[in-house]
Amino acid sequence: MTDRLAIIARDASGTIISRVDVAADRGKQPLQGVMAIARNMLRIKGCVRTEVYPFESENATYEGTPLAVLQLDDLFWGSSSPSEAAKEA
Repeated sequence: MTDRLAIIARDASGTIISRVDVAADRGKQPLQGVMAIARNMLRIKGCVRTEVYPFESENATYEGTPLAVLQLDDLFWGSSSPSEAAKEA
């Protein structure tokens, strides 16, 4: 059995700039692939946040509470790299 999910990419103003509908199998570790797609969507120019929702319809605006959220800031260690932080310690 599969469930359909929608992965939404938003810009800084909250506008949807891209969307991917995926089928998440209920097999072994199904969400790893979905989260990998969401993480890769953060590479889209202007994208600062991706959200995962249960699929609603082709024209849905997805304003409710997402199942998962990834932000561009989640991909970085902050203002310093891990190696620089280790040198300071």
